Amino acid sequence: MIGELIESRYKVIDKLGEGGMSLVYRAEDIETGQMVALKFLKEGITSRRVEDVLRFQREAGAIAKLEHPGIMKVYGTGEYKQTPYIVMELLEGKSLADLFKEQRRFSVKETVEIVLQISEVLNYVHGKGIIHRDLKPGNIMLLWQVAAQQPPSTNYQVKVLDFGLAQILELKEIKSEEEIVGTFGYMSPGTGVGDGRRRSSY
Repeated sequence: MIGELIESRYKVIDKLGEGGMSLVYRAEDIETGQMVALKFLKEGITSRRVEDVLRFQREAGAIAKLEHPGIMKVYGTGEYKQTPYIVMELLEGKSLADLFKEQRRFSVKETVEIVLQISEVLNYVHGKGIIHRDLKPGNIMLLWQVAAQQPPSTNYQVKVLDFGLAQILELKEIKSEEEIVGTFGYMSPGTGVGDGRRRSSY
């Protein structure tokens, strides 16, 4: 993908990262000169499943409807060589997961500010009838230009990422165990299933 021109508009510069079902590249929008992120659904066995394509498209739709400084922007969607992709805001920063691996320590004041910003984002999306369902350190980013200040600044800009598992609250409760998705280590220990009783998601 490096060096390719997507739809005669987005020139792929380099690879930013890789997830379970997607690849993310840095690209230049040659019409505007703006740097963006292109998120492609991975080719292979899983990408052939209809539910994976629908989930990928649902992520784009969910984010595009949201307007909040704590949520990355979606500029558009498309398909390149039969592979769906999303054009997103390019975020120069590090995830909390990466910062934890680097053993970055936060003061009480910094921690409170980060948690407050995350809470504000969740309050906003919950008000829109959406739950994230995969909130974890890897999906919380501190913008690089703020987090890298020396000495460290407490004015962090937090961005919540990856709404690929977001669920529109059309039902009052989860009806089957197959609907329980997310990252195991960060799931709630109890989930309402079927008859309304609390059951362990372990």
